[in-house]
Amino acid sequence: MKKLLFAVGVLLIGMVNAQINIAVMDFKGIAISSNDAIALTDRLRAELFLTGKFVVLEREKMDAILNEQQFQLSGCTSDACAVEAGQLLAVEQMVAGSISKIGQTYSVTARLISVEKGDVLGVGKCDLKGDIGDVINCLNGVAGQLAGKQPVPRSEPMLKQAPETTNNERLTEETIYTGTVTDIDGNTYQTIKIGNQWWMAENLKVTHFRNGDIIPNITDNTKWKKLATSAYCNYDNNSENVEIYGRLYNWYAINDSRNIAPEGWHVPTNNELQILVDYCGGSYKAGGKLKSTSGWYKDGNGTDNYGFAALPGGYRYYNGSFYDLGYYAFFWSSTEHGSSNTWYQKLYYDLPRVYRNYYDKRYGFSVRLVRD
Repeated sequence: MKKLLFAVGVLLIGMVNAQINIAVMDFKGIAISSNDAIALTDRLRAELFLTGKFVVLEREKMDAILNEQQFQLSGCTSDACAVEAGQLLAVEQMVAGSISKIGQTYSVTARLISVEKGDVLGVGKCDLKGDIGDVINCLNGVAGQLAGKQPVPRSEPMLKQAPETTNNERLTEETIYTGTVTDIDGNTYQTIKIGNQWWMAENLKVTHFRNGDIIPNITDNTKWKKLATSAYCNYDNNSENVEIYGRLYNWYAINDSRNIAPEGWHVPTNNELQILVDYCGGSYKAGGKLKSTSGWYKDGNGTDNYGFAALPGGYRYYNGSFYDLGYYAFFWSSTEHGSSNTWYQKLYYDLPRVYRNYYDKRYGFSVRLVRD
């Protein structure tokens, strides 16, 4: 009997020792409120603990340690940043990801990252159509996938039923496919198939070219005005704007031969952008259908019928000044208009239309990528 009890005790100790120390970053909320994203992240912490595989660092302890180290979590969305936080927290693995709404579908995407090597050890994801409260029901599955106890559903493409529009007209008999793409910085973006095109459903926020070279971040107005080379900036030079609205790039950055897009993707031509607009109802209607259901000034939110989730990142004038965050979305094309200008598409907070024009290449606009 003593031998049996001893064996059970050794087994239990081994089970405890086999648990992995992890910390969970607050998930990025895309087209949902930050409070909802935080609440759902807390629920995922609980579900991860209940798998029995992980020892999960409490939010309060995590915040206290990082605050003591003066580590800023705001804007920390890449895997490299998660690894840096994990090193300070002295955990073995980090969990990071996003919770987004595309059309009528909510998506949770989670990554389990090795703090020692920076590798992604596992992924978890779920997609459902319903209310945000229903997302709670799928977090158990995400935790099980990260713990290796449940299979991960295929992610690209994922098949969904076409949503119903707000004016009671139905889209054509088609299916909606969603997926993800990750840039060189480790930022993972939701993607959506609209017609025959695959689009990023978030504004670009990369800070390196595909070959690893740094894209210069120019904060000084005078330097920005004089540039005829690649550069990016955060709106108002404030990194807190990046999480929702992405970054702004001058045209030289998107035309750089080192390539701003991940492999298999590119900055759209003027014609490719117009194909999107025409498919979504034409220049006088497409804006309302392409705009995100949140993030726009006053009542400017759209119906986001196709999952494009356009967000109003504003722009940087060629002299370096910033304007119209929350009011207008400007998306570069790769098509030049003469030697000094380039075509772009603009969405309004107070109108359903999409406006096509050309501006100086020194402007800073948002970027959405399309798949090759």
